[in-house]
Amino acid sequence: MKEKFEKIYQMQTELNEKSKRSSRIEPNWGRCVRQEVAEAIDCFPWKHWKDVDSEIDTLNYFIELVDIYHFIVSAYIDDFPIILLEGNDSESYRREAFVTNSIAIYNIMNKYPPKREPAIEELLRNIEDIIQYTFRKYESDEISFENIDDIMKEQHRINLLYHQFAKVVYMSGYDFERLSTGYIAKNLLNQFRQTHGYAEGVYRKNWQGREDNHVLFEWLLNQDKVPSEKEIWSFLVNEYEKVER
Repeated sequence: MKEKFEKIYQMQTELNEKSKRSSRIEPNWGRCVRQEVAEAIDCFPWKHWKDVDSEIDTLNYFIELVDIYHFIVSAYIDDFPIILLEGNDSESYRREAFVTNSIAIYNIMNKYPPKREPAIEELLRNIEDIIQYTFRKYESDEISFENIDDIMKEQHRINLLYHQFAKVVYMSGYDFERLSTGYIAKNLLNQFRQTHGYAEGVYRKNWQGREDNHVLFEWLLNQDKVPSEKEIWSFLVNEYEKVER
């Protein structure tokens, strides 16, 4: 799994660099997480005044978890505070922090797989608890040796953000191998879109009446074993050939 987590970090780094080049807006990863948390909650029938008997949208919920994961990885890439010493590499330090925490979480979840489905209200409370760890204490340019205690607290905040998210994934009945594969699948879909004319406006996102990412993730979640990147790409190619031109 170490190689997969390192790949995720690299994929997200490249994705962020592309988006930053095309946007004048400075990303706020905490706000991004909060927005996706709200969308994840909306996959549940939580409104007492509307659709009280509706089912949980499990497919879209998993997609929202994958989206949250994108932004948590981004928090490690951009927001994880460090003090640079001579010879240190900030990217290597942050990548190591993400990978180390990922492996620790993976090992715990792999040893103790989920055994029960929590009550909806319990799960929703834990999803909401992610939000408390999304608020930064200070800006990165304020980092110095003098406030090393604050730096450690900020590092701890981002780690807690990751851990709370992992708890939600665990409570939702997913393991990190499936989630990580979902992340890579979404990244491959983004690549597939670009290679088939997304930027030029000729790519068809509607696949026989359904959005492409819903088709992909429904297939992904129904696989008995975790598919390889080659298998995911082949699925995308085969399904897109069915789309009417």
